Amino acid sequence: MNDLNRVLISGRLGTSPQLKILSSGNTLCVIQVATGYKSANAETEETTWHRVVIWGKSAEYWGKTLDTGDTVYIEGHLRGRKYADHEGKTRYSYEIHSERMKKVGSSPGRSQRNPVDFAPQGDEPSELLDSAG
Repeated sequence: MNDLNRVLISGRLGTSPQLKILSSGNTLCVIQVATGYKSANAETEETTWHRVVIWGKSAEYWGKTLDTGDTVYIEGHLRGRKYADHEGKTRYSYEIHSERMKKVGSSPGRSQRNPVDFAPQGDEPSELLDSAG
């Protein structure tokens, strides 16, 4: 089977990165990235928020490097997961798991360092993330 699960986005961070070390010792970083879309006949731009998950050494690096408002380019794949919310209801969530990232701009007011590439090392763990959304 020749399935394809590939996501490419470029957008701005809406919040500071959330860096976590799991009980297994694996490191994970979650970022919220906003992208905009404006169709040819639309007068306003539509913003879509993407939850992006970064694992391992890349998570450690990007969790300390990125800040709200930074512009990033991300290549990865889409993963869905099922979890129970605080009321016990089944919920579904989709997130982008980063395979390659590049910082392409800093938030206004911050000095622009050289754009940086950092390739993840190893496979992402199969652990479930917490239900934060």
